[in-house]
Amino acid sequence: MVKVYVVAVSCSVMAVLFYGCSEQKKIVAGETAKESAVKKEQSSQGSLSRDEKKTLLKIARDTIEKYVREKKVADLKDYTVTERMRGPGGAFVTITNPTRSNPVYPETLRGCIGNFFSSAPLVETIREMAVSACSSDTRFPPVSESEFKDIKIEISALSPLMPIKDPLSIQKGVHGIYIKPKRGFGGGTYLPQVWSEHFPDKDAAFFWNHLCQYKAGLPEDAWRHPDQYEVLVYTADVFGEGE
Repeated sequence: MVKVYVVAVSCSVMAVLFYGCSEQKKIVAGETAKESAVKKEQSSQGSLSRDEKKTLLKIARDTIEKYVREKKVADLKDYTVTERMRGPGGAFVTITNPTRSNPVYPETLRGCIGNFFSSAPLVETIREMAVSACSSDTRFPPVSESEFKDIKIEISALSPLMPIKDPLSIQKGVHGIYIKPKRGFGGGTYLPQVWSEHFPDKDAAFFWNHLCQYKAGLPEDAWRHPDQYEVLVYTADVFGEGE
C-alpha cells in the first residue's frame, strides 16, 4: 500500500489528497505470464449492467456493516453473481460521509482503498476492498456503526493499467493516472473523477503535476521522464449509491 504523508498544505490540496485513494497491493515492474493472461482476460470483460452495479454496491455495503459489527464479510451465496462479476478485475471502494457523524468532519472522505491488479473475481476484489476501506485506511479512524445511515459507497471497477506515450493526451473524467519510480518505492494515483470534480478548469499538465508533487511524493515533473518513472493510465466504470 502506498502511504503519503503531507504536512502544512492548504485545505483545498488536502481535500484532494484525501480523495486520492491508496493501493492495496504494490505494482511491480514487468509482468509474469500469469499476470499477462489475467490482464488480457480483464481487458475483454464487458461493461457492468445496472443490476450488476446495484448488486455490487449491495455487497459492498453489507460487507462494511457486517465487518464493523462482527468482523465478518457478506456471504456471496446470498446474491446473484453473474459471469461478468466472476471475471478478474481491479477495483477501488470509496466511502464518504458528509455529515457530523463523521469523526473527521468537515472532510467527507472516510476511506478509499483499491487494487489495480487482481486475479480474483471482481466481486471478491470489491468485497475485500470494502473491508479495507472501512477499517484499514490509515488516514482515517475506522468507520463506526453510528455512521451507517450517513455513509455513501462508490465503486470504481478498473481497466488494466496501460502505458501512455503522450501523458497530455488523457481525457478529463475518462482517464485515471498512475505513476511510480522504475526503481525504488513510492508512487500514487488519481481516479478519473478527481480531475473533473476537483480541477475542472485545469489542464492535463496540472493534473499530472499535482499527482506527482502532492500525492506521489515525487518531483512535479516526474511524469515527463519515462526513463525513470512508469507513467500509466486506466479507465474506470464508476458508480455509487443513490445514482
